Amino acid sequence: MRLFIAAPLPENVLTALQTQQALYAQDGVRLVPAANLHLTLHFLGETPAALLPTLSQTLENIAAELPAFTLTFKEIAPGPKPKSPRLIWARFHQHPAFTQLARIIQEKLNSSSDHPGEYIPHITIARLKKDLTQRLALPTIQNINFPEYLVSSFCIWQSELASPHPRYNIVKEFALQPAND
Repeated sequence: MRLFIAAPLPENVLTALQTQQALYAQDGVRLVPAANLHLTLHFLGETPAALLPTLSQTLENIAAELPAFTLTFKEIAPGPKPKSPRLIWARFHQHPAFTQLARIIQEKLNSSSDHPGEYIPHITIARLKKDLTQRLALPTIQNINFPEYLVSSFCIWQSELASPHPRYNIVKEFALQPAND
């Protein structure tokens, strides 16, 4: 099973992202389908199905200890490198609870990170085609009326490779504790 850990999106955030996605619709840009939009926490990759009960118990224990938190919108921008972007992501302001959750998941699963030390709350809304030869006009969007995002749970997601987009399915959801706010 190809797995990752991510938070699902509430309807208001999903709607806001779809509105902004439309600004990037052009040749060379593949918009991520609404069903695939999520807040990435950790990528696991190929994982034997036999490990799912242990993985679930570990994540259940993590969720039982940590409170929900609210992310605020920062920008939608090409990234991760602005001069040679591979994707377009909606970024949120850093939040210590997000960093704590991502770090604890990585530590408790004894897993490595693609970006050690970096925990940037983001949602990938589009990917640039790999064979792109021309430079695209990709705006950075800031200072818009964007809803706050209450992260109240996270999930194990399964990714099934398909064309033109992978199919993502939630395997199991874990509720965080009520927010401390």
